[in-house]
Amino acid sequence: VHGDQSLALTVNGANPPIGVPVPFTVGAWQNTAAVEVTLARGKNTLTFDRPAQAFGLKEFTLTPVK
Repeated sequence: VHGDQSLALTVNGANPPIGVPVPFTVGAWQNTAAVEVTLARGKNTLTFDRPAQAFGLKEFTLTPVK
């Protein structure tokens, strides 16, 4: 169980990273709020970073915006 934390998401090495807030969930897996990213046509690299003592990442989902 961890207090409110965040992930830093970098798309294709761009700076600054996008902050992804991860809410306090009392140890129950829940979804975070969506963040919008712009991807290039073709191959893209998403890099997630967090403090060494932070939580784990279970999964993430990419959903096209129409």
